[in-house]
Amino acid sequence: MPILVQAKVDYAKLQQEAVGGCSRAIVGSRVMTVPTDGRPIGFWLKLVDGLIDKRLEASLGGLSRRHWQVLNVVRQGRASQAEIDARVRPFIGREGTTAQEVADLQQRSWLTSGTATLELTELGTNEFARLIELVSADRTALMIGIAPQEYASTVSVLERMARNLGWTPLENPPHSK
Repeated sequence: MPILVQAKVDYAKLQQEAVGGCSRAIVGSRVMTVPTDGRPIGFWLKLVDGLIDKRLEASLGGLSRRHWQVLNVVRQGRASQAEIDARVRPFIGREGTTAQEVADLQQRSWLTSGTATLELTELGTNEFARLIELVSADRTALMIGIAPQEYASTVSVLERMARNLGWTPLENPPHSK
């Protein structure tokens, strides 16, 4: 059960701190009630990331989130292995690669093989269309009870946190979903 916390909110200066097992936002003159169980942001980031992985694997019938990301990158146009890896770098790490996922998708005949750039085959295009319906249903379930403004605000805050810790957009250029 969440703990309700009274917090003063001054939109000019926001600080977040853990106090007595609960989080509170301190920012100026407005008072708001914030439900929380006191767990830090790192807990929620790791948990949600892992749950997204598990949900996608279940929905995609044995394909992983990395497989889905490869399909999504290639669906946007021809891409080399290096370009695919660059686009999913945050998920595979600095030295990681999606070569195994590419090989798996080629074995299924969903991606072309034998060329420097990859693209979806006709079968791959059809399978992507089928899978996007499942992924869309998962995204809808993820967003239950979350207003679009809350989602946008959350993403904005996470981006600012990343920048505060030294990340720059050049490290991982934005891409579509």
